[in-house]
Amino acid sequence: KATKETVATIARVGNVGVMLVSPDTVALAGSIKVGNLDAVIEAPADARLINGQEVIGQDYFKDVTEPVDLVVNGSLYIESEVPVDDIEKGLGSLAVNGELTYPGNIAGALQPKIRHVNGQTIPYAPGDRVVRGSLSVNESFLRSIGDPISLVVLGNLKLPEVVPNDLLS
Repeated sequence: KATKETVATIARVGNVGVMLVSPDTVALAGSIKVGNLDAVIEAPADARLINGQEVIGQDYFKDVTEPVDLVVNGSLYIESEVPVDDIEKGLGSLAVNGELTYPGNIAGALQPKIRHVNGQTIPYAPGDRVVRGSLSVNESFLRSIGDPISLVVLGNLKLPEVVPNDLLS
């Protein structure tokens, strides 16, 4: 556990991506000499820490009895099936050091929970087709779609060949 005495023994820390502090240790953060600090995130000491990609699906908060405080060092994707009520009751607070992608219909419930986002926030609309990873688009793919769609690509979009403009509108 960090104390004023233990922090005083640190001469310098360099190249820190994220300094995570609790309400009890936030005052100590200023005592540490840090070079090249990207972000300081304050979160409850019992927050759930996630490194990498996290997906919140419709059952994510199923067995939660108390609101969960989340700190994500990576990307967070919230699926469209997540009920607004689950965000309101299941999520305590949210900090994301990375990209946050969520369905736009939960924005009203989600925004008050957000304490920190250091990256893009990407809302998507109901009916948008979300692709996580890589998507290669060619003329055959575009012709197979039929009705116009809205694509949200979270990753790499590849167009390996020239496609007719009328297929992109």
